[in-house]
Amino acid sequence: MWPTPDEKYYGLAGGLSPYNLDEQLEKISQTCRVPIWVDTETGVRGNSYTKDDIDDFNIHKVWKFLSVAKRWVIQ
Repeated sequence: MWPTPDEKYYGLAGGLSPYNLDEQLEKISQTCRVPIWVDTETGVRGNSYTKDDIDDFNIHKVWKFLSVAKRWVIQ
């Protein structure tokens, strides 16, 4: 469950990846009424979620993450 921030600008992190971002942002939007930023690091590394390739930055995952996040951007 995501927190309900009461600050004007809030950041969230924890397990976000290109594969769950849309679902999680939908859940976040149900409780959060302030602009937020999201963080990912592990979610955009490697070809899978195994420890063996966690150090490899994956630009394709970054592109997918940003593509999913784009519809949630407030302008």
